[in-house]
Amino acid sequence: MALQSGSNTQHLVSRSKGYGSAWMAAILAGSLGVGAAVWQTGCQGVKPARTMRFSSTLPSGDSFGGSNWYPSIAVSPDGTYMAYVATHNGVTQLYLRQTGEWDGRPLPGTGDAHTPFFSPDGKWLGAVAGAKLVKFPVGGGAPAVLSKIPFKVYGACWAQDGWIYLGTESPLGLVKVPVTGGTALGATSLDDDHGETDHRFPEVLPGAKWMLFAARKAGHSFDEADIEAVSLKNGELRTVLKGGTNPRYIPTGHLVFLRAGALMAVAFDPVKLQLKGEPVPVAQGVIENPRIGAGQYSFSAEGTLVYLQGGMTFGEHELVSVDRNGAMRTITAKKQPYEDLALSPDGRLIAATIGGPATDIWIHDLARGAE
Repeated sequence: MALQSGSNTQHLVSRSKGYGSAWMAAILAGSLGVGAAVWQTGCQGVKPARTMRFSSTLPSGDSFGGSNWYPSIAVSPDGTYMAYVATHNGVTQLYLRQTGEWDGRPLPGTGDAHTPFFSPDGKWLGAVAGAKLVKFPVGGGAPAVLSKIPFKVYGACWAQDGWIYLGTESPLGLVKVPVTGGTALGATSLDDDHGETDHRFPEVLPGAKWMLFAARKAGHSFDEADIEAVSLKNGELRTVLKGGTNPRYIPTGHLVFLRAGALMAVAFDPVKLQLKGEPVPVAQGVIENPRIGAGQYSFSAEGTLVYLQGGMTFGEHELVSVDRNGAMRTITAKKQPYEDLALSPDGRLIAATIGGPATDIWIHDLARGAE
């Protein structure tokens, strides 16, 4: 049995700049078309910044993102490059595209890669590929393996303190790997007394003194997670915000995060770790997998926002069978977030877990085509 990712032609990419207290957020609509909107806080009569727009298409049959919607898109600090995960002819891998280029170039050795991220100087692109943490020279060249990572990764941040921080799941908290390569080391510990099960999506704040991350407790969704900050000096923990995931800090002085497929933003002091006001939605319909907390968006240091549009998803697939000759047949008409599969000894039944707000086990009768 095999899982096949569905097409995602509605997912879009755009680019814009922000200046001063006006943050320009590109909003995507249609099939790889581009639109724009402006969000302003704390200042009246600010002249809107000039918005730059572009559109692109993938070849017919290709799609953005991987099978389970791990983080799949990143933009370089200066906005010059965009890295994204795409599926072509059934092969999912990482692509790198420079501004002004029509097509991205596939990066070798990135089959089933996810979680792209750039170095602070924009010269390197990191990613997770084949249970390894790897980095590529953006200008071209052979990739380097930084570390074997025999655990699932949910979010990554290349910090200016010489470490790459990775989000994980129980029993690990956040971990870190030297940017020059080496063994992964613990960076945070789960608070078992309060039922924490995950520390994910690290984001090191300016000055490399504090790091944001999403902390989820047992029985909670990631939309109910806490956004916390940990001191990289002494391990002190502070709760910054309740109810959100995938936090990012942008140089306009805002904390952005996802909640139920909406990109939220609030003015934020990265030194005092204080919010200034209430979060407001600035983009709707951003792809978010609430099961793993991952959202498909990225910011550059100069105000560029890229994201994939589509709203909430649990990583839906078709269930297919493949015979000895390689011929494929669709088994289920309805896409579902299938996970673990088991075939009965007589070959008549398939047991599968189906994710969602809750994970259930379903039985599919191959002869009757019923669940």
